Amino acid sequence: YAYSAYTDGFFPPGEKDLKGAFKVIRHMILAHAAAYHAIHEIQPGSLVGLAHHFRG
Repeated sequence: YAYSAYTDGFFPPGEKDLKGAFKVIRHMILAHAAAYHAIHEIQPGSLVGLAHHFRG
């Protein structure tokens, strides 16, 4: 999603900015990692992952 939003302009913000795409992706990875660790602090046996599909 983030890559398409910032390179193809298919989704908001509708920009074509490769540097911006990588910045957004980096922050998404950091946020997912923080959520993963927070979930496992509360429930160590939880299955946590990322969806790898895309609807376009």
